Amino acid sequence: MRTQRFLPVAAGTAVLVATTTLLTTTHALGATTTVVLDDLAQLLGALVAAGTAWATAARVAGRTRWWRVLIGCAMFGWGCGQAIWSWYQVFGDTPMPSPGVADIGYLMLPLFALPALLVAASAAAPSGTAAARPRGHTTLVLDGLIVVFSMLLLAWQTTLSAVVHQGAPTRLAFAIAIAYPTTDLTLVVMVILLALVRQVSAVDRLPLLLLGLGLVAISASDSVFAWLVSIGAERMKPAADVGFVAGPALIALAMVAPEWSRIRRDGRRRREWRTDWPHLLLPYLPPTASGIVIALWTALGHRPSAPTIYLGLLVAGLVVVRQLITLVENRILLERVRQAQERLTHQAYHDPLTGLANRTLFAERLAAATGRSGHRPLALMFVDLDDFKAVNDRYGHATGDAVLRDVADRLLSCVRGGDTVARLGGDEFAVLLEGGADLPEVARRVGERILAALAEPYPVAAGTVFLGASLGVTSPPAGATVTPDDLLGRADTAMYAGKRDGKGRMVVAP
Repeated sequence: MRTQRFLPVAAGTAVLVATTTLLTTTHALGATTTVVLDDLAQLLGALVAAGTAWATAARVAGRTRWWRVLIGCAMFGWGCGQAIWSWYQVFGDTPMPSPGVADIGYLMLPLFALPALLVAASAAAPSGTAAARPRGHTTLVLDGLIVVFSMLLLAWQTTLSAVVHQGAPTRLAFAIAIAYPTTDLTLVVMVILLALVRQVSAVDRLPLLLLGLGLVAISASDSVFAWLVSIGAERMKPAADVGFVAGPALIALAMVAPEWSRIRRDGRRRREWRTDWPHLLLPYLPPTASGIVIALWTALGHRPSAPTIYLGLLVAGLVVVRQLITLVENRILLERVRQAQERLTHQAYHDPLTGLANRTLFAERLAAATGRSGHRPLALMFVDLDDFKAVNDRYGHATGDAVLRDVADRLLSCVRGGDTVARLGGDEFAVLLEGGADLPEVARRVGERILAALAEPYPVAAGTVFLGASLGVTSPPAGATVTPDDLLGRADTAMYAGKRDGKGRMVVAP
């Protein structure tokens, strides 16, 4: 939806929610009408949110579609639960059974909303970030479970145990009583984690913000309801239902929210949400706090219950798994950094077309070789292809590049393993030979192999190309002091002498 249409819709929704809340909290329409209006607002809000989610999902594709489909299922299930609740509350002659069918509908919300949050975060994350990768989903879920179970551990040991047992006489009632705070807490924690430690693109930031606020609003009123039930309250005041009215409205707005950048047209630089210290600290603060409280609780003479022990072991296991994943991720990250450094080093010292050493690397090796020339013989060979320009002119540069790669492979096949072959630029190559008492003879044989190899025909897409090469070779006497420029000058002069004498020759500089 465009910004010009969204802003009036958002303002109208806010006014409608505020008006409904005002009418229900002040009982201006009478007790019965207030209950009907309150229930009807919740039901219509859920159905509108579900319908909006499914309608917008039909116009998009990929993960953006699927998280909207999941939210639609979540709100439709919650709306079914609300419809059953409203029927018993308005028309039922008997109290609604608890636990009952309405609980199934209400619990559909976290069942579909949790995977929807993960899919939405993945769809909204910039390409290449942790949120966009499957492993990022695993760590996010683990972080959420650590926080949720740590807080449940703390709440259970202090107050939740007595409250739940008092309001849940059967095992099913106990399970339902535990399911509500657990799922509500999980939703809230997941929203907080997504807000703090996920990088979300500007395109989907506003929809996710509204979605998160809507889920938190529903969870807040749900928690109030669970608490009232546990203490034996006969009814829930409409003021506590604000989250049930505002939450679906916010979720419906999230489905039609435009890009955040369209609303902020001033062009000011936006502060990106950071993902370093919250990501590191947040999963471990609740377990630490729970451990301290339970340790003090035990020191005062209270004995931990079985659920407390099991929850503690579960949290400890999750922390261990989270640490193992962190170690693996760090190992993978270090390996990627090492590989990236190797690629950068290779790119800095090698020719991108042929993979041979480039001029920079060749200059370094030549300087090192001349620096120890008094102790180790060396020979320098300058290779220039004959009439290569005609290949580019006749067949094109793509064919010329293919020929140059073939030339590089043939040069490598003619030298020893420790020798250096470099492309200095264009169709000019250089070969550095080091070591060996009979190095001048070795250089001569290598030169002959190079001339023979480069004279072989080159198969290309347009036919066959024939080339030759002119070689200049220089080898300073043992113990002589030479510079890289001296050697290059001698080899270059010898190579051009060969070209003047008819090309396709090797000339050894004196």
